[in-house]
Amino acid sequence: MEIDLENLSKEQLLALIKKQSKTISKQDKINTKLEQKTSKLEQKTSKLEQKTSKLEQKTSKLEQK
Repeated sequence: MEIDLENLSKEQLLALIKKQSKTISKQDKINTKLEQKTSKLEQKTSKLEQKTSKLEQKTSKLEQK
């Protein structure tokens, strides 16, 4: 939806700016939460990769015997 900014009053412009500011703030909060979840998932992935590597090493040792 396109808004003709030239025909808006100062009050309407301020209200629009305030609304957009709130929207941006909400999006920032969501992004922060997503970044935290991503970080946790990356840590879990790293731990799983380490465990996988250890299991592969153990498997290799067992196969050599």
